[in-house]
Amino acid sequence: MNDSGIRLIPKAGSAGINGMARTSDDPAYVKVAVTAPTKGNKANRATLKLLAREVRQPASTMHIVSDATARQKSVQIVGDPANPKERLKLFCGELI
Repeated sequence: MNDSGIRLIPKAGSAGINGMARTSDDPAYVKVAVTAPTKGNKANRATLKLLAREVRQPASTMHIVSDATARQKSVQIVGDPANPKERLKLFCGELI
């Protein structure tokens, strides 16, 4: 099991993982842009679908576990934590 911090950008011009950043108190997070709006939980569903595609795991293995209505949220990925971590390194480098 792996928890990842996400910073969501809804209604973006294009969808994708836009690298990583750190907050002032140092936790790293993945910057994710989706074209879906926040209304009706569409942006959250699009985020999980995008992450699932990028880490090559079923979307059913991912759940938003905190701050579902905020831009900064925590996503839990169930399964072998090495696989998503290695796939996200392709986009985010060594910050994970």
